[in-house]
Amino acid sequence: MFLSLNDIKDEVVKLKAIADFKSGIMKGVNGRPTFFINDTRYNGSW
Repeated sequence: MFLSLNDIKDEVVKLKAIADFKSGIMKGVNGRPTFFINDTRYNGSW
């Protein structure tokens, strides 16, 4: 998700970004890029 300065001011967008971040942490994301296919982490080469 890419955010502009105007997006950050929007409470709905802000809450969605926070939820996405927390979801990534819970799924073991520790860097980027991290890929998920159908909610399953893909660890192969790309």
